[in-house]
Amino acid sequence: MASGSYDTNIKLWDIRDKNNYATLKGHSKQINSIDISPDSMMLVSGSEDNTCKIWDLRYPEKIITTYNEHTAPVIKVLFNPDDMMFVSSSMDKTAKYYRCEPPNHFSFVSSTDMVAIPVTAIAFDD
Repeated sequence: MASGSYDTNIKLWDIRDKNNYATLKGHSKQINSIDISPDSMMLVSGSEDNTCKIWDLRYPEKIITTYNEHTAPVIKVLFNPDDMMFVSSSMDKTAKYYRCEPPNHFSFVSSTDMVAIPVTAIAFDD
């Protein structure tokens, strides 16, 4: 299990023995959202610092990539359950899409047009 908080850190937990076995440090402001990839190898995080980060869960201290496409806090991040793609939504009134390219590098693909209010929720259709 993973948790993110106001202290800017993401903690990885073994829920069987209630142990925090790793702390991921790299954001400069609170964590608003996290999600684990469908293959359980990566974690994406979104923060008040306007960034999304991809973390390698095999080497928890390693940030694979930082994305700076948003101009306001990232509210939600979400992996597509069917493939290696993720989306982020933000107070900047957009949602942004990223695609995974081998080996574990995500490229920015596109953005929605700016809407009238912040994008606070996102989901993938089954």
